[in-house]
Amino acid sequence: MTDVLVVSAVTNASMPAMACVSEFEETILDTFQCDHVRLSEGESIEHGKRYKVVFVVAISFSQLVQMLRKLRKYRLGGKLVAFVFDAFLSRRYMKLPSILREWTSYHKVISSLDCLYTPMLSLVDFYKETLGVEIQFLPIGVDALKYGYGGSEGRWVDVNGYGRQPPEVTRVLSDFYNTGRNGFFYHTNHMKIQMLTDIAQHRAMFWQLLRSSRLALAYSPESFDPDKRFECSFVGQRWFESLAAGCVVVGKRPSATEVDELLDWEDSTIDLPDDAESALEEILGLSKQNDRIEAAARRNHSMVLARHDWRFRIEAMANDFCPQLQAEASAAADKAREAGDRVLNSI
Repeated sequence: MTDVLVVSAVTNASMPAMACVSEFEETILDTFQCDHVRLSEGESIEHGKRYKVVFVVAISFSQLVQMLRKLRKYRLGGKLVAFVFDAFLSRRYMKLPSILREWTSYHKVISSLDCLYTPMLSLVDFYKETLGVEIQFLPIGVDALKYGYGGSEGRWVDVNGYGRQPPEVTRVLSDFYNTGRNGFFYHTNHMKIQMLTDIAQHRAMFWQLLRSSRLALAYSPESFDPDKRFECSFVGQRWFESLAAGCVVVGKRPSATEVDELLDWEDSTIDLPDDAESALEEILGLSKQNDRIEAAARRNHSMVLARHDWRFRIEAMANDFCPQLQAEASAAADKAREAGDRVLNSI
């Protein structure tokens, strides 16, 4: 009997941010015997089937609402559970007087959930009060067991600048890289990419690039937010991905209260100066500290593998909403835990 249904918004031609959604879904599918339906690609759910858990992973609340609306015509039974990466409510919804919000379709659809998981600890109490559903804090994770790699031997990318980074930092790193043969390699992307042509290949190549990088840039939401997307500080996927791959993370550490518990080991993050030229000097100085980088790379990989693999998050969710699935979830988490312990013991 299949107890779990994973309802997906992922398509092969998705925006880049959906790659982490796809990875989380794949880890759930690897943990449980699941049915997997891509409603966004026109797939349908067999009428009359019942599940213990219906699980929805979304990049945003708007995407979550779209999928929940599509689920309305099915009577699936069981718990309806969701995880939202960028868990910020619609600005239009938030502008309404609180007394009117519960009458909106947006509110009613979200309130059909049995539990909503968010990686923003500071918003949990507010969301409980606003949405009237069970809200749980669950940090973002990563499939470190499948993709992570420790150590920096043969890493030819000195600095990986994937994702948000201050333009002045991009400029000084690009200028340094492009002015002479100095043995320094900086990777970034000066384009805005809206859609992928192959999400699985993109994700695989993304991981290969991270595993080939020594330093990875990561700037906290509160330190650089050009599109005004973020309402609070939190630890986003870029930290967990970079650390799992054995990169040394440089930039700006998030100020969220949960950070010191999630990233509590030596050199888990290294802050750069605000001034771009000074940041370049710090990066160049750090890049010469081979022993420090090597030690941090192995430590970062092992700590994420032992504590922040998606399998630990799935184990916590199973304990919350479906104890019958606990044995399978714990068995999967044990694989990551044991692998992390082996790496830690080898350091």
